[in-house]
Amino acid sequence: MYIRYMKKIIAFNLFFFTQVLFCYPQNTIIDSLQHVLKTTTQDSTKVNIYNELFLEYEFEDEVKAKECLDKALALAQKSNYHKGIAITYMYYGFLADDKSDFFDALKNYKLSLKTFELIGNKKGEANAYNSLGMVFYIQGNYPEALKHHFEALKLRESIGDTKGIAASYGNIGNVYNDQENYPLALKNYFSCLKIMQSIDNKKGVATTYNNIALVYTEQKKYDEALKNHFEGLKLRQEINDEKGVAGSYNNIGLVYYHQGNYEEALKNYFLSLKIKEVIEDEPGIAGVYCNIGEIYAKQKKYQEAETYLEKAKKLSQQIGYRENLRQTYMVLTELSYAKGNYKEAYDNHILFIQYRDSLNNEETREKTIQNQMTYDFEKKDAIAAAEHKKELENQQELAEEKSRKQNLLIAFVVTGLGLVLVFTIFIFRSLSLTRKQKKIIELQKDHSEHQRLMVEEKQKDIIDSINYAKRIQEALLKEENHISEHLPEHFILFKPKDIVSGDFYWAFEKNDYWYLAAADCTGHGVPGAFMSMLGIAFLNEISASTEFLSPAKILDLLRDKIVKELGQNGKDGDSKDGMDISLACYHMKTKQLQWSGANNSLYILKETELHEIKANKQPIGFHSAMQPFTNHIINLEKGNSIYLFTDGFADQFGGPKGKKFKYSKLKELLISINTLSMDEQKEILHSEFEGWKTNLEQTDDVCVIGVRV
Repeated sequence: MYIRYMKKIIAFNLFFFTQVLFCYPQNTIIDSLQHVLKTTTQDSTKVNIYNELFLEYEFEDEVKAKECLDKALALAQKSNYHKGIAITYMYYGFLADDKSDFFDALKNYKLSLKTFELIGNKKGEANAYNSLGMVFYIQGNYPEALKHHFEALKLRESIGDTKGIAASYGNIGNVYNDQENYPLALKNYFSCLKIMQSIDNKKGVATTYNNIALVYTEQKKYDEALKNHFEGLKLRQEINDEKGVAGSYNNIGLVYYHQGNYEEALKNYFLSLKIKEVIEDEPGIAGVYCNIGEIYAKQKKYQEAETYLEKAKKLSQQIGYRENLRQTYMVLTELSYAKGNYKEAYDNHILFIQYRDSLNNEETREKTIQNQMTYDFEKKDAIAAAEHKKELENQQELAEEKSRKQNLLIAFVVTGLGLVLVFTIFIFRSLSLTRKQKKIIELQKDHSEHQRLMVEEKQKDIIDSINYAKRIQEALLKEENHISEHLPEHFILFKPKDIVSGDFYWAFEKNDYWYLAAADCTGHGVPGAFMSMLGIAFLNEISASTEFLSPAKILDLLRDKIVKELGQNGKDGDSKDGMDISLACYHMKTKQLQWSGANNSLYILKETELHEIKANKQPIGFHSAMQPFTNHIINLEKGNSIYLFTDGFADQFGGPKGKKFKYSKLKELLISINTLSMDEQKEILHSEFEGWKTNLEQTDDVCVIGVRV
């Protein structure tokens, strides 16, 4: 569910516009402003009036709003009124933000910052840094967002701007929240809430309640999340904050979604969408489209889901909203898979990975940590320097007082104090250096701890994603005991190298035939698992034909689908994905076996005699010399055994010399255990494999299937 978008919108709602306007309060009556404009002779006053009129027209009449800014800038530049120039550029940025033109917004905020720096207006500088941080934030550029918000916080702390400090804490919390660093997110949110409550800023309190609730939602503390959301909604309704109310409805819907209450979730999403469409909040509309689409997908209303997800994708692309594109492609992947469109699911999954990695890669996280550490170090260092300076000043005043009272000993006292002062400076410099070195060591420790936590956090993200893939794969793999109601005594030894597997087994029963396959896809882990899911899906689709298909024909068709769906033609850079497979078809009445293989052979055991049926030396996938697969027909007798397998067992390294197990040893093992039951054979194969592997890492996925007819 798309939680990330709302965090941006919440911050945008309060911490962008409102905090800047703390510096520049606006009048509310346009007529009064127009009257002052006509009567004043001061150019600076006219510039201020034009800017105030812009704020009045901003959301009502875009054309008039821009005309006011154009006049303000021209007059401010003509009269060399730098503060007016800086404010006007800031408001140009507002106008661009309203249209989601983030490139133009960044340009104007930077011009505003440069002008404020020129005249030494720290409050204006802080507001410009804050505005830049918000644009970088909504674009998903978290390191730059955090860097600018820390600059704003530092300036606001230096001038005692209480409201601005609260805003910065909120914005910094949003960045950490997006990067799933929940402890730091909550720390900053609670700092913001405390200040907002102390100054009775209801809009700020409501926004912070909402942001705290979003963290609790991520932590699955849903009761706490709803409690904070309803507190925020109540305050927003009191102050008639339409954008905030829309945000609250959306996030309340999110909590209900996680609780599985889809009807209440949709009810709140549509309440949110209705308001966002009225106020033309394009990023907000895109986010809610995605949320509604995901609910419909969960309810298997695929047409409705696709309609809203395509709207979300189109609008997000138009406004450059990468964060929402990431979420939308993730939901589209699930929708395409549920509809059976596996090629489309594959393409959407690749796009989701690209957007996810570009927004939240390791380099981004490290830059975020570095910005936090830089701010903390500079803040502590500034405090220490100020205290040091104050100590020296106090000592100097004391020395002067003694000097006045002891005029007769002035020469001696001055000389003595001079020596003391030199020694004191030396001592304090040494102490200061020691303190700084200690802080650096502490910061290095903190940095190492942060890196460790980030690594653990990233590993958790990866494991969670892989476990999700595992659930999908397990849903496709039939349980061993239920692959066929009429399959004779058999076993399946299935041991993935990682959580998910590139190997898979497949079974299908039709009339008096049953089909059984063991396959090895390109790679292992998540890439191999994705191919295995495609392989199972394609085999199911092919076997749905009403006519009888031989194993060789099925492999021909499977290869055709892989080549076509993955766009393989042998050119450089093309996908080399594919699979090796052993596919058997057994007639239960005649005991006739048909078999075909791509690189993987078949073993047939008749008492103590093992026969190997060689596979075609070509994969399921594009090959430079593709030939039709060979269909082998073998008449079996009661008590004969067949074995289908991938290369994982034979290729496992181990034993006393760390060498491969090899196929020759596997054949000997199968012959030696042939008289045992299939369950006993499975246990011996498993024990032999583990005993051979000892403490070495498993080399590849393992799949061995045995059937006694």
